[in-house]
This record gives sequence, C-alpha cells and structure tokens, in this order.
Amino acid sequence: MNSFYKLKTVKVQKDTSDAVNVAVEIPEELKDKFRFRQGQYLNFRMMINGNEERRSYSICNAPSEKAIRWKYW
Repeated sequence: MNSFYKLKTVKVQKDTSDAVNVAVEIPEELKDKFRFRQGQYLNFRMMINGNEERRSYSICNAPSEKAIRWKYW
C-alpha cells in the first residue's frame, strides 16, 4: 500500500521554457522509505485549485544525493 508524506521543497530550477527541475528534502527518519534506483517514479498528491491531483514523476538524480529531484514538464 502506498503512503503519502509531507515533504519540503528545497529547490525549483527552470531548465527550459516548459520544464522545471524540483527537489524535495527527505527527513532523516524517512530515508529508508525513500531509497531508490535511477528511473523509479514517485507519486505526488497535491491540491490544485481546490481539487486533489495525483501525478507521477521520474526521479532524475543519484541515490547518493541528499534531496530527491524530478522534472516537471
């Protein structure tokens, strides 16, 4: 079963006119839950204009980095 966690956005970087690279910080107590291999996806749940939206994004950084980054197109 999937679980959702509140994560802090630590960086938003505009890569192109239609792509953004977003990084979230993983708290120490959640590090084991967020171990990954390149190419895996994360599912995000967010409120947009009062509606719950769920979207999947491919992780685009090395597992050794402190934050997890993905691209938003």
